[in-house]
Amino acid sequence: MILTLRHADGGFRRLRVSPDGRSVAAADGAERAQITASTPGSVDVALGTDRYRLPVTVQPDANGS
Repeated sequence: MILTLRHADGGFRRLRVSPDGRSVAAADGAERAQITASTPGSVDVALGTDRYRLPVTVQPDANGS
């Protein structure tokens, strides 16, 4: 899944979200996404000078855990 984050100035960033919701990566390949834990239920994502706080929804793995 591709997540597009739009800026007020017309710019945008695209992130590729893994199918299980456990990770994101820069979809355009320009810069590597740096991901850190934030508050419960969210992560902070840094791409260059841009910073985002995103909600996290993790799907259970195949073992049901």
